[in-house]
Amino acid sequence: MPIVDPYSGYGQSPDGPYENAVEVQADDNADLPVMPGALVLNSHWATPLPILMTLQNGITVTLRLLPGVIHRIRPTRIHVTGSNLIPEDVTFTLLW
Repeated sequence: MPIVDPYSGYGQSPDGPYENAVEVQADDNADLPVMPGALVLNSHWATPLPILMTLQNGITVTLRLLPGVIHRIRPTRIHVTGSNLIPEDVTFTLLW
């Protein structure tokens, strides 16, 4: 029996459901491969972590993100420097 897609025929919303995902690491020198509709911070830490990111308008901000939660924010770059991140311990899943 084929899979039923209850969302076929609807336009894609920035609020989901998301159809694509890619896992990335923070990088001071490279933009993200896609402008996400949202992102998830993947980490073993249970407390919010300060994440330095550049947004679509070019402004760089630090936000405290809770691991494992879908954050509806659309950065163009996620920085290592200024975020106190250990790249091997933290990845991000971009959703769109």
